[in-house]
Amino acid sequence: MKLARAKTQNKFPNFHPNLTTVTYADGKMIRSEPEPQGIIEDIPQPQAQLQPTQATTQPLTTTAAIEEFTDYSKLKELSEYTIGNNYLPFLRRSFKDYRLVPTDHRLIRRILAQYTNRNTRRTYWLYFSTFYSFLEQEHDIPNPMPRVPKPKEDKTLPDHLNPEQKALLVKVELSPRDRAILDILIVTGLRPSDIANVNGRPLRFCDIYEGHIEVAGKGGKGRSVPISPELRVELLALQNGQRADLAVFSNNWGRPLTTWGLRKVVRRAFIAAGITGVSLTPYTIRHSFGGDFLAAGGNLASLQRILGHASVKTTMRYTHLSDKAVVDDYQRHMPGANYCLL
Repeated sequence: MKLARAKTQNKFPNFHPNLTTVTYADGKMIRSEPEPQGIIEDIPQPQAQLQPTQATTQPLTTTAAIEEFTDYSKLKELSEYTIGNNYLPFLRRSFKDYRLVPTDHRLIRRILAQYTNRNTRRTYWLYFSTFYSFLEQEHDIPNPMPRVPKPKEDKTLPDHLNPEQKALLVKVELSPRDRAILDILIVTGLRPSDIANVNGRPLRFCDIYEGHIEVAGKGGKGRSVPISPELRVELLALQNGQRADLAVFSNNWGRPLTTWGLRKVVRRAFIAAGITGVSLTPYTIRHSFGGDFLAAGGNLASLQRILGHASVKTTMRYTHLSDKAVVDDYQRHMPGANYCLL
């Protein structure tokens, strides 16, 4: 087949003018490679349109940061009760007027200054510190907490019952369930979350053994707590033919009692006993147990294990309660104890 080579003119507008075509005898045309004329750079090259680089990192909103912190706390197996009922409400309340996560240390100072109680400010400082440490680690967000002084711990003694108040609480008339709740708090010093329905794990009848009970504890840290034979009989009497895997303490609808319901039981008992001058909460009973245990000669390490403290420093505050009991007893029974020689 005879080939004829020709320059392409404007007859073929679809072809580049510097490109050539091959014409076959039958008149059909095909596009060919350009002929090497001069330097190849003379052929105009299409310029790529350079687009400005778009930032892919978006500012972190407070809502997204708090949600990520919640997921992070679950992965770290932190106490769901503490995170859900303490951390999250405080963070949402503090940042409700801010769309983006604030990093100004002066703002954190102003938020903490709203709380007059020193121990409350110290607790909220720890909440902020945990939250911003997470953001610094995961999102490289500046941490303002190193520039916010940590409030000093208030050395005042926690509320506790004196012997007369404890006697009133023991004698007050209550229902079998409420009586058992008061007795287990008085005898063991347990937290409300140790026996109520927290994270779906209340105290069950199958957790009651000869001489001790098994509690899930704060943060899911289980521990064994000794009980007296009398208390064991009292607790098992509430079973009344029910399955062993059911909660020991239930509400009027048959569901496991919550910590809020348990606090209501304790408050009603305090009011019925005529006890005033102290916080009407289960923690008042817990603090009383700690001080009485040490005053009676109990070991600090044993008390730490019973109360479920992660650090013995937390348990050591009850030594001040036992010391105060010794001083009060001395002033009551020592003739001339208030007389000071100059």
